Amino acid sequence: MKRLFRGVFVRSVLVLTVAFTGAQGWFEECARALELAPGVMLDGQFRPRLEFDGRDFDADTPLDQYATFRTRLGFTLTDIVPNTIGYLRLSDSRSMGFTDPYNTGRPSPPNRQDTNLGAVEVWLELHDLGFPGSFFKIGRQDNNQGGERLIGPGDWQHTGPRTFDGLRLGYRGEPVKLALWHFYGKNGDRHWYADQDELPQKYKVPGDDEDFTRDHTMTGFDLRLLADTVQLLYYLDRDAKQVQVTGRSATNDAWFRHTAAVYGEYLTKKTWRTEGGFASRGTASYQFGTLGRAEGEADISAWLLLGQVSYALPVPTTPWLGLTLDLTSGDAGTDPAKEHSFNDDYHSKHQYRGHMDLFSDPTSEPISLGMLDLVATVGWQPLKQVSLQLDTHLFRTGEAYASRIDQSSQHVLGVEFDLLSRYVIQKGLEVGVGGCVFLPSEEWQGDRAAFQYTTLNYVF
Repeated sequence: MKRLFRGVFVRSVLVLTVAFTGAQGWFEECARALELAPGVMLDGQFRPRLEFDGRDFDADTPLDQYATFRTRLGFTLTDIVPNTIGYLRLSDSRSMGFTDPYNTGRPSPPNRQDTNLGAVEVWLELHDLGFPGSFFKIGRQDNNQGGERLIGPGDWQHTGPRTFDGLRLGYRGEPVKLALWHFYGKNGDRHWYADQDELPQKYKVPGDDEDFTRDHTMTGFDLRLLADTVQLLYYLDRDAKQVQVTGRSATNDAWFRHTAAVYGEYLTKKTWRTEGGFASRGTASYQFGTLGRAEGEADISAWLLLGQVSYALPVPTTPWLGLTLDLTSGDAGTDPAKEHSFNDDYHSKHQYRGHMDLFSDPTSEPISLGMLDLVATVGWQPLKQVSLQLDTHLFRTGEAYASRIDQSSQHVLGVEFDLLSRYVIQKGLEVGVGGCVFLPSEEWQGDRAAFQYTTLNYVF
């Protein structure tokens, strides 16, 4: 274990040394698209990433090392046909050195077609349909919501971002924006399979327990006010796959889950992080509906609360401090007719609950027991092109879990430290380095865990 942590530390120091002594630059949050012709723009990203993974809480196993590479090219067509915007984003993502882009566990033969290259976004938007500000958008598109705590791009994974097939209809104006939407697919993915009897050699259903004839849909609306600083959100997440009730002929939807939420933010100014100032944001959400189980249908009643406050000092190196409280309700599993765990499967998992992504599946313990994540953030910008940030997470469960030592009731999971850095070499080219350590409670896990990544991000 000492070698594990020493290796992570040395690699982080080496990359940080390069970052501090490299070329000059400045942070650029937005890509600079290229104009190919009047109304035709090209944007792109190339992002190799190297990771050292020791998140198994086992000191006897060595660090796992792997590399990924993501490539994106996007084409925007604006007003080629009046009052329309079309967008196509092609993406290729892969685990380097292993020809298994979808992580099936079976590498492809050398000459097999690589089917990982495809359109992660492709949509058409029509504007001013009868009155100014109205729009209709159809195709594969994102559905990012305020704060990304409920629905976000999930942009950390190399196969991202999260997109959905469907449509959106609404109005964009000031101070009000409204959108109604309907999408297919859990986590933005849906697969169609032909009848096996008709084409048995070409199509195979992955599992006998999967029902590909029933849709998983998400339908909702969002209302944004005051330059998007206040947002009201509602959506129905329905998985129509049927769950058989034990001992009966009845079946129920896997879930029929309603989510209502309000999001708000306040900034003293948009440039608060680089010039000094105060920022805060919060999300409150409630879930209700039904969940299909073998024992019958369970009633859902769950909640989420998130509050964040930050302050940057108005001095040249702009140090900043932050505090985050992230709470979700949980369920101890004592009553099969009730479900109190909050399901947040669509949020940007790497942005919340730590960079080690240990608490990402809302249906598994300890996440299903409810979570408290208290985060203290300290940041510093020692040079114009360099940013450093340390996040310290304290994790607890809402409902008690059984100690691995004596089966006693426990709540504390442990503390995670995430040291993150960014270095902008020049506009459109930056290096990101992160080093993470998790110190678990002895009642939950036996050994410490570590994770380290290095990313080169090229965007235009």
